[in-house]
Amino acid sequence: PEDTPPQIVDLSETAQTLDSLFRYCYPLSPRTFLNADEITACLEAMDKYNMESLVPAVESSLLLLLQQKKIRALRAYCIAYRYRFCEVAQAAARQIAQFPDELWPNTMPPEFDCLVASAFWPLKKYRDQCIEAAYRAADDYAWMATSCKGRAIWVSRRGRLMDTSRCWAWVACQHPEDTPAANVGSPASHLPDFHLDVKAWWIEFNERVKKKLRTRPYGAIVMDSAVIAPAVEKAKAFPDCGPRAWAELLDY
Repeated sequence: PEDTPPQIVDLSETAQTLDSLFRYCYPLSPRTFLNADEITACLEAMDKYNMESLVPAVESSLLLLLQQKKIRALRAYCIAYRYRFCEVAQAAARQIAQFPDELWPNTMPPEFDCLVASAFWPLKKYRDQCIEAAYRAADDYAWMATSCKGRAIWVSRRGRLMDTSRCWAWVACQHPEDTPAANVGSPASHLPDFHLDVKAWWIEFNERVKKKLRTRPYGAIVMDSAVIAPAVEKAKAFPDCGPRAWAELLDY
């Protein structure tokens, strides 16, 4: 009958959450999420109303918040794990590996209440793999003998170093010193193994890099002034390589 009042259905979602939800249902531009709470509210509403097919559409919004530093990496990982957002989970894991403090936020992510402990094992495994890969890169001296930005070393087929003058400062420097020799495996199959002498100050620099990589397996750590400055200071004792040390360490 016309005089029957419309039925009112109480919903637990806020108007903002419903607006976000309906924009995925109708030809409207998606709403811009401002924080993680808005995203999780929308995702929970999708779960409640059996709209699972729309869940992947929210992943790009979550990834954008992570890239803009508007959400902590650990919480982004938790949300991504719960809703199987692979791209976000990988991006969050990279941030956590680079910045370990992300593992210790001031407040507990709400998603901790609905995740099992095994959800965090991939984070540890990924971090361990990053540290292992970083160590391998730091211990690999063979690249110094390749044509790296015009700094190739001329090595004979018998493994003799014929010319190092164009190589990195810590290799090309001829100033006398009790220099340790690094046994470098040949990077090319047609060259035999050979010994490459590098300056002690570079060896110390590389050890500092490895120490930093133990806590932050992140390539840019080699450009940290606290890592470079002591090496440059020691390199000043050698007129051949001292003036080139800072620029070439940054390049390295």
